[in-house]
Amino acid sequence: MWRRTGGSLSGWIVFAGSLVFYVSTLAPGVELWDTGEMQTDANALFIAHPTGFPLFILGGWLFAHLLPFGDPAWRISLFAACAMASAAAMLAVFVYDLTRSLACGIAAGLGFATLTAIWSWAVRADMHDVALACTAVALVCAARAGAARSPQPLAYACVAWGAALATHPVALFALPSLFVLAWPALVPLGYARLRTLALCALAPLALYAYVPLRSAIIERTHADPNVTLGVRGTALVDDGAPASLAAFGRYIAATRFEPSHAFADLSSRSGIAVAFNFGHALAYEQFGVLALALALVGFGALVYRNPRVALALGMLSLGGIAFAANYRVESAPQRNAFSAFWALAVLAGYGAWWLAESVVQRERWVALAAVGLLALAFAPALGHSLAIVRDTTAHFDGRDTAFEVANVTPDGSVIVSTWTYATPLAYAKYVTHTFGSRFIVSGWPGDYERSYPSWRKRFGHVYFLTSQNVPIDARYERRYVAPRHAFVLSEYGL
Repeated sequence: MWRRTGGSLSGWIVFAGSLVFYVSTLAPGVELWDTGEMQTDANALFIAHPTGFPLFILGGWLFAHLLPFGDPAWRISLFAACAMASAAAMLAVFVYDLTRSLACGIAAGLGFATLTAIWSWAVRADMHDVALACTAVALVCAARAGAARSPQPLAYACVAWGAALATHPVALFALPSLFVLAWPALVPLGYARLRTLALCALAPLALYAYVPLRSAIIERTHADPNVTLGVRGTALVDDGAPASLAAFGRYIAATRFEPSHAFADLSSRSGIAVAFNFGHALAYEQFGVLALALALVGFGALVYRNPRVALALGMLSLGGIAFAANYRVESAPQRNAFSAFWALAVLAGYGAWWLAESVVQRERWVALAAVGLLALAFAPALGHSLAIVRDTTAHFDGRDTAFEVANVTPDGSVIVSTWTYATPLAYAKYVTHTFGSRFIVSGWPGDYERSYPSWRKRFGHVYFLTSQNVPIDARYERRYVAPRHAFVLSEYGL
């Protein structure tokens, strides 16, 4: 009975503990950049940048509308925090299944939850959190199916992986590991059962139908005010206007971000070198020497005791890190390596338990020794993580940016903003409706230069919202500088 419930108990304890960490440091309001976009689009049911992340958008909307308290932006951040806490809980379950140690699973799960990159992104709205949570569920189910040679958990694994892919394409890198983990249960299955499993994996992808259908509704109802400016398919409302089949194909392939270049680099000599250097630096930064040493020990022990699981976790580590290193368009590459961090934390947990079991003579002290090793490995980063998280979340709220911009610009004016600041302005306009009838166009000052004279003639004022380090043409005069938020508001045509 204890063995059947121990995994669930370790998972629930880690989920609750992680969520306490995350909620106590949760971003208080609207954020900049992609985070602000997720808070806006999930609340307003708009079209996010490719590939749309439909499960995050739809799930976040449902979560935000069911939760009876908190600011709309805060609710979306809480949705992401719950997802990351779930990923940590699944890690505890995975380690428990390997070691049959409740304490070891809890220690490994909490250690993962408090890694700097994990904690930093768990407290803000980000689609990678949900993708990792779904992937972690799939990995646990696939491992249990393979260990028991039972097809029963395979359907759950397929649905969970499909849900991860319906959140972010980075879930593709987990597919080889899922096959390896589930292989003993897959081999005896007939064609009919395999087809059913494939349908289970594909079913969540139907959520991508949201993108063209919602885009068509936005166009039909004229929900994107930028159409008045002659700009169609603008970011933050109907990004790419993917209502047609051709536009949806380009959108879902994310052609403007050129992910194919990253995939091509994965197998090149330079790409492998970049991945090695990036992975070494990132893993050392997040885990430290002792935790990485435990992960290496865990991998070696698994190669001897359970080579199939060792192979799966090894591939999971390498795939995420290699893509994160070579996808140069991404300004926060550590997000694409979340699954690699998850695998390394599992290996560290198993390594600590294996060392303790090998050295400690009394069985009842093995768990205590393993927890001690994991505490020594992960505790040094705890204070560092807490300081960074508090520094990056507690002192900023994008609502202040929108309020300042609204105070110094007349209603009905056109504001061209770089992506960083466009997202909190969009939140104020489309979610809280506190930005009046001002137009928000995401882009650089030179992107719409031909349209500025007509916009100024029709709407009176055209402004540019940029960071203070962005050079401004002499034709544009600085009208307002916000030292606290490091942005500059300039006006065209003065």
